[in-house]
Amino acid sequence: MCMGGSEDEIETFRRLITEVYPAGIVSIVSDTWDFFRVITDYAARLRETIESRRPDARATPRFFRPDSGDPVDILTGEAIAVKSLAPEALRAVLHSRGGNRAYARLEGQFFELRPEGEDGVRATPAAATPQMKGAVECLWDIFGGSLSPRGYRLLNPGWASSMAIPSPSRGLRTFCPAWRPRASPAATWSSASVPTPTSTSPGTASAGP
Repeated sequence: MCMGGSEDEIETFRRLITEVYPAGIVSIVSDTWDFFRVITDYAARLRETIESRRPDARATPRFFRPDSGDPVDILTGEAIAVKSLAPEALRAVLHSRGGNRAYARLEGQFFELRPEGEDGVRATPAAATPQMKGAVECLWDIFGGSLSPRGYRLLNPGWASSMAIPSPSRGLRTFCPAWRPRASPAATWSSASVPTPTSTSPGTASAGP
């Protein structure tokens, strides 16, 4: 993915999904330069092209692969959902992030958390960033989806932001998440195993830095 350079990366994506793999499954390593630029800027600009790809016998999933970083942070966002801005809730979030800085979200609003005094937490309203929201919500904003009975957001069929996660017993597994903001302090997310194209399989673009 680095062969075209960072300035022409979007054209590399365009060529892969229209010329090299115009139909069926395609899985593209997307963190060579800036993963969140890919799934916000590039995905929005390539939306019509992406949605018009032809199906084949295996259907038409398109994968943006963030193959580095913390899977939960990348997929579900750095901001942790809280039910209130009560001090104990904010302390739990801040503590879960190491105690220096964290992000919380409450009913669509985001806050930067910093320690204050001996045992206090200062919550400052913050503009949402793609990193705070996570990959699945960013793609939802562009491509839409549906809500499950349990309140999870399911990306439109055939769409996924996946991450290859090492498994000692089963090699690499790819997880396609159904997203909702994670609760404090543990993560709340759902995942289902889906077929993982290998570097030798048709429809896989896996070159990275």
